[in-house]
Amino acid sequence: MRIRTQVDNAGKIQWISTYKRGKGLIRIEKEHELALDKATDMFSKLRNSPLVTKLRRLYPGVNYEGVIDNYYFPELGFVTEVELKILGTQMPRPWEIWNLPQKYFREVSEDEKYTAWKLSKKPKIDLVTYMKEKLKAETLPEIQRDTFIGILSKIYHQSKTL
Repeated sequence: MRIRTQVDNAGKIQWISTYKRGKGLIRIEKEHELALDKATDMFSKLRNSPLVTKLRRLYPGVNYEGVIDNYYFPELGFVTEVELKILGTQMPRPWEIWNLPQKYFREVSEDEKYTAWKLSKKPKIDLVTYMKEKLKAETLPEIQRDTFIGILSKIYHQSKTL
């Protein structure tokens, strides 16, 4: 299980609990939203757990959703993902979704080192300061950036309220 924090363009926060099973291309994924008080209770656990921080951009299609994740911690760069909305639908080619040369894409669905579990690390840095610097270069609504940094501050600087 993992906890994902989403901040939309208006600064609205959602805490999502995600459970994934399986490996490779076809996996079972269940998600449900956590109440704020439940998420707040988890701060001490989150503070002491390995993590991944990334900026996710969504590209919806008719039968799929394209995703580009920019991994900041650990610093991995960009990873794309295509999720089908209906099992059995023809998988679009990622290079056609993003109109980029095929040579820039590599299939990693079966590569375990790209699982969240393998990528997650315990930060040995001031994650809040690090992410502030990284997000300066991103074209994000200011409220979205500030809200996310505020969440990290509350988790990693040991505040009890959100």
